[in-house]
Amino acid sequence: MNILYISHERNLGGASIALLELIDEMLLMKQTVYVLVVGKGKFYEELKKRDVKIIEKKYYVSMYRRVNWKSRVKCILRNIQNCIVAYQVSKEIKKYDIDLIHTNTSVIYIGAMIGKISHIPHIFHIREFDTAEDRKYPISPKIINKFIENNSVKIITISKGLYRESIKKFNKDKVIIIYDGISDIYKYKTKRNATINKDEFNILILGYISSGKGQKDGVLAVINLYKKGYRNVKLTLAGNFEQKYKEEIDALVVENNIENNIRILKFTKDVVALHEEADLELNCSRSEGFGRTTIEAMYNKKPIIGVDCVATNELIVDGFNGFLYKAGDIDELSKKIEYLICNYKERSIMGKNGCEYAINEFSSKKNAHNIFNLYKKII
Repeated sequence: MNILYISHERNLGGASIALLELIDEMLLMKQTVYVLVVGKGKFYEELKKRDVKIIEKKYYVSMYRRVNWKSRVKCILRNIQNCIVAYQVSKEIKKYDIDLIHTNTSVIYIGAMIGKISHIPHIFHIREFDTAEDRKYPISPKIINKFIENNSVKIITISKGLYRESIKKFNKDKVIIIYDGISDIYKYKTKRNATINKDEFNILILGYISSGKGQKDGVLAVINLYKKGYRNVKLTLAGNFEQKYKEEIDALVVENNIENNIRILKFTKDVVALHEEADLELNCSRSEGFGRTTIEAMYNKKPIIGVDCVATNELIVDGFNGFLYKAGDIDELSKKIEYLICNYKERSIMGKNGCEYAINEFSSKKNAHNIFNLYKKII
């Protein structure tokens, strides 16, 4: 089977990592993979390590952070460019005998254009909510959604929450749920299994640092615990950041004299060491399309506390592999962290439960086989 994947970014965000893992599984199944890329960058560098054909063109995402007259004009001009590129790609891929086109994320729909022009079946993959801060169509969302629906044989969502949101915009018969998976490379990478560390208790929050991701909940909980006498609690925030939100966190840290208890690290590919030192991980995001970092924590046998929201509450079974708390309820979060600080055995059990659960339900192999079965039904 010859598959063309449509990517959307130069960097290695969550959606691009998920695509790389899907490609790895497809290659193991002896499928021929082509990838349309927007330019060179970390994602391109990773693709070069694999046996895939890369098609490089200049095209644009279709969603923006702000909706105003400038973004509307920009959208029109960029859509014209995307149309030109779609015709170019459609012409180029004729020699590759492509069986199917798969767009990896909902922020771009040039794949639907290419599918329409080349008369090749197209799949649209929704990995994020369009209610997020940078997920707005500047022009005619209903028209764009209709175009996507008409030119996609199936629309994949990666959680029940995304499914419920998507069937409001698309034909229900076209929308399905296939949970994301995590690669085997994350399995058992850490040696510590919520071990007893009398010197400090380490908490980790991975991912983009912004108001929507809610890391301030974790900071405020550490402040609460510090005031109760838990001076050895350390919180690490690791990820690229929204500058204004980071400044708010910095101000909280200085105001409460907990500079030695909070550290902020920029995005790093080497997260193994961070998982290694963690006793507990948090996901304070107000909504998640899926929640890769939640599953990564489980793969590394770490208990996790997350907000009771989509899709985090689809991954965390409260009291089994972690805890859920109400967004912004710092007292509740503090109490649940304190409980796990004081109960090593419970941390260990939750970590083991989470690891088994993640391996059984959210492996990249299971995800890829579900997607490949869909491909076979379409072609």
